[in-house]
Amino acid sequence: MSNNPTSPYPKRMVSFRTSAEKMRSANLLRLAVILELALIPVGVVVSFAADRFLPAVVLELEEEQLGSFMDFSEITFGLILWVVFTAVMVGAWIASVIGLLKLRRWGAWLYLASTILTLPLHFMMGFDVRHPIDIVFDDLYRFIPGFVIGLAFFSDAIPKSNRDHR
Repeated sequence: MSNNPTSPYPKRMVSFRTSAEKMRSANLLRLAVILELALIPVGVVVSFAADRFLPAVVLELEEEQLGSFMDFSEITFGLILWVVFTAVMVGAWIASVIGLLKLRRWGAWLYLASTILTLPLHFMMGFDVRHPIDIVFDDLYRFIPGFVIGLAFFSDAIPKSNRDHR
């Protein structure tokens, strides 16, 4: 292909980004995915530790709420559906993380789909009583999927085709 105006071949777009800049985007994407994985156990610890600082009345309300929304003593079709859907979404998310770490386009699409499709699960969980430090941590954690999706789709971190793959 030539950029010569008299050439019979069509012009091709020339990427002005160096391979080092592309590698930096890919490494940033991988770092964001690893950070998301690392923050999961930290978030669990923060959540359980923060519960100690809630007033007793609030803890009782939370216990009552858990019993009414997530009654595992009776197996219903809704409960089975919730468990199956949750397992499928967790499996899809794990596969997407592996795909993202390998810089695969399918990993980005699966990550986007699993992130969006898990949103209805929150409606099935009932209300949530948490300490403000837990909410702050959760807000910081929720920033990461947006960052990962932005890097995966709006940067050159993931090659557009397999032949461009490193």
